[in-house]
Amino acid sequence: MPKRSWITDDMIHEIMRLGKFLGLPAMEELRRLAGYFQFSLVASNCSLLSESHSTVLEKLKKNQQKLNITITTLQEMESPVSPKILEQSEQLSAILGVLGEVEKCGPRIQMLTVGMQQLRTRNKGSGLIARLLLENGANANKQNTAGETALMSLVSGEALIRRVY
Repeated sequence: MPKRSWITDDMIHEIMRLGKFLGLPAMEELRRLAGYFQFSLVASNCSLLSESHSTVLEKLKKNQQKLNITITTLQEMESPVSPKILEQSEQLSAILGVLGEVEKCGPRIQMLTVGMQQLRTRNKGSGLIARLLLENGANANKQNTAGETALMSLVSGEALIRRVY
């Protein structure tokens, strides 16, 4: 689900109320533009989700470079750097670090996922074996031969091993 933009419905309603109070006819236009802006933010977030991780990483690195250039330029002009800009730069650096780690762990995560799927498949099989054993146990009134008893022990041991591993 895409992240909502910073423009909330409450903000839009408050702007509308203020506009009606002041008698500004342009408030409906402002609301329409705010809705369009919000939609474009959501659309841009969705387009990022549809791209490959390498493309997203490249875009994030470019954004970080632009942010660093802005910070450097402001510092050279001896203009105070907004704390929000510094915070965004730190957040972007943290995101890039985490994404790099996730990228490194990707193959391992995929192997773990495949292993878990195989374990689930085996677990379903051992459930079938356990059900068969219970059905055979219900028929315990009948005399089992030594071979049938040994086979049932072997199968139940196999089911136990599969559950443990």
